[in-house]
Formats: sequence, C-alpha cells, structure tokens
Amino acid sequence: MGHSSRDHIVDAANHSKVSRTAGWISAVVLMDGPVAGTWTHQAAKGTLLVTVEPFQRLTAKTVAEVRLRAEAVAETLGLARAEAKIA
Repeated sequence: MGHSSRDHIVDAANHSKVSRTAGWISAVVLMDGPVAGTWTHQAAKGTLLVTVEPFQRLTAKTVAEVRLRAEAVAETLGLARAEAKIA
C-alpha cells in the first residue's frame, strides 16, 4: 500500500479506517482483492473474539473464510475457540 494512490485496493472513503493516525495500519478483510472491512480481536476466557467492521456487504464465502481464519488464529494463540462477529 505504498502507492501514491491506494484507490485500487481501498475506497477513498475508507482510507482513514485502514491507514490511521501515526502510521497505524488496521487489520483488514479482503474480498476478491480489495479491502472490504477491518477487524479487531481480543482474547477472553479461552476464546478469541473477532469483530469485523465491513465497508460493504460481505459474501457468504468471505464470512466463512473470516470464521476459518479466526479459528486458525485462536489455535495459534493456544485458545480453545473463536467467535467472529460481523458488525
């Protein structure tokens, strides 16, 4: 995302949600290439809680992939399970 224009990967309206203050880059959800939303996570009581803030309606395939990736991250972190919430 070092291009002078990032419009090919994230809509201009969502730039500030992805590339935030002081160089902070949000974790993103990709859907067929471009950024379709951001996600955050936290661990609580052996569960990885993933919250996705979509920029558009996510396809069923993308939602299923988010859930699979959340489970993989939970396993990597040694957590028993994962929950994915699409806001």
